[in-house]
Amino acid sequence: MAGLLLGSLLVFGGVGEHELLNWDDRSYVSNNPWVTNPNLSNTLDMFTQVRMSNWHPLTWLSFVPEYALCGDAAICYKLTNATLHAINSYLVVILAALVLHIISVNGWWRESDDLIYGYSQRHWAALFSGLLYLVHPQHVESITWIAERKDLLCGMFYFLAVITYCRPRSDSYWQNYRLPMLFFVLAAMSKSMAVSLPAILVVLDVFLLHANRLWNHRDIQFAIRVLLVEKLPFIVITLGLILLTLQSQSADKLETLSLTETLTLCLSGLQHYVLSFILPWGFVPFYPQEIVYESVLSFVPLLLVVGIGVVLLGKFGTFSRLMLAALFVAFFIVTIAPVIGIVKVGEQAYADRYSYIPMVGFYLVAGYLVVAALKISWQLTAAITVLAIGVLAGQSFAYKHTWQNDLVFWSAVVESYPDVAATPLDNLANSYASTASYQQAIELYERSIAIRPEGVSPYINMASIHEFLGEQEQALAVLARGAESNPDNAAIQSRAGRAHLLAGDQQAAESYLQMAHQLQPGLPTVLLNRGMLLLVIGELEAAIESLAAVPSTMPQHFEAGLLLVQAWAQLDTVTALQELAELRMLYGDDPQLMDLLRTLE
Repeated sequence: MAGLLLGSLLVFGGVGEHELLNWDDRSYVSNNPWVTNPNLSNTLDMFTQVRMSNWHPLTWLSFVPEYALCGDAAICYKLTNATLHAINSYLVVILAALVLHIISVNGWWRESDDLIYGYSQRHWAALFSGLLYLVHPQHVESITWIAERKDLLCGMFYFLAVITYCRPRSDSYWQNYRLPMLFFVLAAMSKSMAVSLPAILVVLDVFLLHANRLWNHRDIQFAIRVLLVEKLPFIVITLGLILLTLQSQSADKLETLSLTETLTLCLSGLQHYVLSFILPWGFVPFYPQEIVYESVLSFVPLLLVVGIGVVLLGKFGTFSRLMLAALFVAFFIVTIAPVIGIVKVGEQAYADRYSYIPMVGFYLVAGYLVVAALKISWQLTAAITVLAIGVLAGQSFAYKHTWQNDLVFWSAVVESYPDVAATPLDNLANSYASTASYQQAIELYERSIAIRPEGVSPYINMASIHEFLGEQEQALAVLARGAESNPDNAAIQSRAGRAHLLAGDQQAAESYLQMAHQLQPGLPTVLLNRGMLLLVIGELEAAIESLAAVPSTMPQHFEAGLLLVQAWAQLDTVTALQELAELRMLYGDDPQLMDLLRTLE
């Protein structure tokens, strides 16, 4: 374990110059009042509310002590991630050794009595599996992207659940299932991807733990008890987790694709994960959805890999080899299914972080093959393995710096996919804007609009730059273009209304905000800007109703809270002070809140 920890820190350390990214990092940490202002109320909210369309309270909770110690220093969070990855790599070693032991007990594999430097084949195979898992660049995204702490925590509890489930059994249901169930709950509280675990326990039963009894003896009564009845508590938890996940995802993140598009997206993801394991280069932080809709010929590599596997099994297949092949394929398919694109969320085609748990079987096979090759040529296999681990570690060490800051991050994506998709251009423009490179930002926003005129964010962000520079007419013109291109989008209509309100054109503001309210009355930005308008025109009760409806987990809540206190101050100072006290409970003694307090006292 100490060696794995040292290796992880060497490969994924050296991040002193890294910053928190605007791509989720700041929203998870420094702009998250649950993390920056820990108290009993905020801690309870972590477990009872959804934030950023996610419910993973253990992930939020893990950031609290780090923020108290390190604030915005990204190195703290990244070194913690590297430590968690070392723990997970050690768990992969344990899991590999356990699986090989079970295979040996089943009579599917006879381990050689020969020892290599005092260790058996099983232990060397497990060690190689863990080392490959530790250094493979496929995992860089999960480790060096702070927001992906949820991958590491979920992976740790997921592996612990599988390991404890594969232990020797007793006659007590509670003894057999208490630890797997506990770790399942903890994994689910870290990331909803853990939803696949109950199905994986069934996969383990069918193809590993009870394969002989289920396939050779065909004990139906035993199958019903083990595969269904004993799994009922897990199934109940899974159904609740699925319902919570679907409810937490905002409607604008869920996409409806045709059957052909869904199939193409799923196949593209499967091919990417398999090939990036075998040929580990060409990694990019963001893979635009637009790159996957290609011809059937683009899936030839995946078909070749599958074809070679089928041919080998057909020629050398035995019952045990078929069971093991089915085990690893089923583990991969079942664990990747929640994120493969069947339910499309977000704008990415696929993401390397999704492979953190599903690809474990590939590392176990790789470790076993290394040990098998040692019998053929010990020196050559050892040299190639050491070289491969060194090359993979070097790639991971270099690739992690792509997450250095927003500018480097999105420059890498745009360089790989220039003018293919709007999202990378939007985010690169945002990065330039944050460094006061406004002209470069505006040019990139225009490139984004040329690709996707119906996009909303480039119009809004470009208008914000013009407003910051005092170019009010240009800002209003940009928003007018956006509103015209997106007549059914409440966000752009609302933003245009806000701009006209701040410019003093109340009539135009009312027109835009009325349209936004008709389109999507519950949208937080609509509630905020409409409340601002109502406050300006003196309709205080209506303003209070609109501003109070902004959810506390949304970014607009802080500004809405400030305006809400100001509205109440004109009606009832006591209530205004109570509202202000609630804001301080959530956000702490923010300077704006303290200034407002002094005006009310």
